[in-house]
Amino acid sequence: MNEVVARAVVFDFDGTLVRQTIDFALMRREIVRVVAAYGADSPDIVDMHLLELVDAAAALLGDEAQRERLRRETYAVIEEIECEAAGRATVLPGADAMLAELRRRGILTAVVTRNSERAVRTAFPGVDAAVDVFLPREAVRFVKPHPEHLDLCLARLQTAPGDTLMVGDHPLDVEAGRAHGMRTVGVLTGSGSEADLRAAGPDYVLSDVTQVLGLLR
Repeated sequence: MNEVVARAVVFDFDGTLVRQTIDFALMRREIVRVVAAYGADSPDIVDMHLLELVDAAAALLGDEAQRERLRRETYAVIEEIECEAAGRATVLPGADAMLAELRRRGILTAVVTRNSERAVRTAFPGVDAAVDVFLPREAVRFVKPHPEHLDLCLARLQTAPGDTLMVGDHPLDVEAGRAHGMRTVGVLTGSGSEADLRAAGPDYVLSDVTQVLGLLR
């Protein structure tokens, strides 16, 4: 495997740095229930990723106050389920040491996640000390793979896409990084299949996040 030169590494969180089991089936059922109560359960949106589903449902409502109430109710449901899972989460073996070693080498690091700030801090209380930039979903209006999330990250890191590596366990992470011209790494510690991850076209696929150290020089 060829070594990579990078000034910064951006990490996904769930399935990349921590192991946790979120009941996404329950989350989807609860979100669809709330959305249906507002009369915004269009068949065109029910199969979307959940955060995008909420935005699409809100857009179907004509009243801004209703849209905000729907967002508040659905995000409260999402955060409750996330935080319950975060209380049982474990940092993946070696992830802390890997982040510390990247800092020792002078390589900047970031966590960019669709998870809530409270859930991340519950699962990984030392996140602020471990990385240079932490951007949970509350940091932006539109989360990855929307470009706004990584745009803000690159601006905070003050690095160019070509000097930055994106690491994640989900095809969305690979898609987001590739869309920005970043080199991408898929790690096989998430809940998705290896086939789906490889189909997204990462530059590298690693067994776990600690192997990033061997990739970088």
